[in-house]
Amino acid sequence: DTISYPVQIDSTPTASIDPIATLCDNANFTLTADGGSSYTWLDGNGSPIGNSSSINTNANYSNSNYSVIVELGNCLDTQTIQTTVV
Repeated sequence: DTISYPVQIDSTPTASIDPIATLCDNANFTLTADGGSSYTWLDGNGSPIGNSSSINTNANYSNSNYSVIVELGNCLDTQTIQTTVV
């Protein structure tokens, strides 16, 4: 006898963040990610700061890292970007 079980195979997402070169002190800017169906943005300390495909933030006079966790089905991918303040 053979027993068959349905198996769902989710596609692996590929996280990407629109690149930003350099920012002026205290500049407002938007980061946008794609590649998935849900998003979690983290600041440089790993604290959640948003859960949509785009976040608005501010260059607080220092370089910062931002990460996004992109989810598609049950699969995850992460991308990090560093902003440079001039």
